[in-house]
Amino acid sequence: MKRLITTLLVYSIFFSTLIAQTAENTKVKWMSWEEAVEKLKVEKRKIIIAVYKDNCNWSQHMEENTLSQSHIAHYLNTQFYPVKFNAGQRAAVEVADKTYKQVRKSGETYHEFTAFITMGRMSTPTVVFFDENLRLLQPIAGYKSAENFEMIMTYYSENYYKEVPWSRYQRSYVPLTARSQQAVKKD
Repeated sequence: MKRLITTLLVYSIFFSTLIAQTAENTKVKWMSWEEAVEKLKVEKRKIIIAVYKDNCNWSQHMEENTLSQSHIAHYLNTQFYPVKFNAGQRAAVEVADKTYKQVRKSGETYHEFTAFITMGRMSTPTVVFFDENLRLLQPIAGYKSAENFEMIMTYYSENYYKEVPWSRYQRSYVPLTARSQQAVKKD
């Protein structure tokens, strides 16, 4: 009986550790803008920026229900340099030869970098896509479900945006989970 309990305890510790490591490996590995730009010098990838505010319930909801999905987190970590940017931050951001900082105009405080990357539409949450050469591709405002977000991120990461209209891409989209099942069937 002691041997059975010891064996069960060892297995439960092993599987608990394995589950914890798997969960940790499927979280988005957020970085700063500066870190993403440095990594871009070593390996070319697109950059995705998740613009949020601390007090924005929709930003938190998207983090918890969309960006925390393991397949989305894995995809973001492998296909992009994922940046998380607080729209209310005070620290300056350097882009090329320009410095963006927090400013106050007409009684409103905002960060110039947020205004730049969202093209002046400073709502949160917003995801912003940059190509491998730091060209702004598209800001997309508002909460997105996991299904919608997956479609959007693959549209940009796989370069469909260059030739395929969004409406046609939406109609023909095959989810990542279905793609992996199709690949297994082919083997």
